[in-house]
Amino acid sequence: MLTLLPHTADVPQCQFASLEALLTAPFPQTPEAMLQLEQHLSIAAAQLADQIMLVQLTRAHEAEAFVMQAIAHARAQSPVPLVHKGCRTTSVLLLGGTRLVIETPYLREDRHGRRGRRRRTRGAQGAGCYPVLEALGIADRVSPATRSEVALHVVQAASYREAAEMLARRGLACDVSSLVRISMATAEASPCLRDAALEAALRLPVPPDGALAGKRVRVSLDGGRVRIRRTHRGRKTTKGRHGFSTPWREPRLLVIDILDKQGQPDRLRLPLYDVLLGDAEAVWALLIGYVRLLGAAYAEVVECIADGAEWLWHRVERLSRLAEIPAAKLVEVLDFYHASQ
Repeated sequence: MLTLLPHTADVPQCQFASLEALLTAPFPQTPEAMLQLEQHLSIAAAQLADQIMLVQLTRAHEAEAFVMQAIAHARAQSPVPLVHKGCRTTSVLLLGGTRLVIETPYLREDRHGRRGRRRRTRGAQGAGCYPVLEALGIADRVSPATRSEVALHVVQAASYREAAEMLARRGLACDVSSLVRISMATAEASPCLRDAALEAALRLPVPPDGALAGKRVRVSLDGGRVRIRRTHRGRKTTKGRHGFSTPWREPRLLVIDILDKQGQPDRLRLPLYDVLLGDAEAVWALLIGYVRLLGAAYAEVVECIADGAEWLWHRVERLSRLAEIPAAKLVEVLDFYHASQ
């Protein structure tokens, strides 16, 4: 069963406007009225889409075969046995700002026959899962499109508060604590999805029609320096804080971009950036996965440019071999500023 969330002190009730009411509204006569009307219609259109999503989610829960398939898949993916605990109530925030209350199947770890006292509190990752919602990509109480919109505004804004204000302007009301929760969960899940895709790219054939096929490609690697914070264990200081140290680490950055005929970056195509704090083997595995996934073997030329660090150059042959890039297409370039030294 799916319903709209009732009015509470924290979450306002969504009042959906009918199409007739929108059409019979008086026409604007000032620029200010025109602006307000446009903003109102934009929010109303998003809420109309939420109503359609409400119908589609209801259909998904009424399809017995789909529900059973989702439950079976969740059990197959779980490292521990799961038991069906019936339907539980949870909420889902949709892209138009509507928060739905959903009664959906709930699975939890089967503790039957386990020794010891029964646990009364939930674990750090919760006590169970909602298989039907997970089959639709709904997690952390937000829909996939909502998660994407939240992540986009969080990385573009200067702060969580600014991101919340920007989302509220388009009708998606989300407080700062929710933005932090959704953003952190997305950040934790993204590397897992990336690693799974790159691991699959190492097993599958290189696509001849990838994004880099027929292009002039430039691959660049470099290391840097950054301090990380390590909190000391033990007692707190007199001010009630734990001491910490800030050792240096070397983040390794890779950039893959497309060049035009003059050898300049193509401004119509955005570069691909990625960075990690792993060792040299990890960043090269990441690079090889990317160039295989994007079909660099079928590029017109692949230019590998970097400084004089040894950890870079003695692995270039491995890039050519594992990414299946012909040696005639691979050009090694020492960047000018390091060469001039």
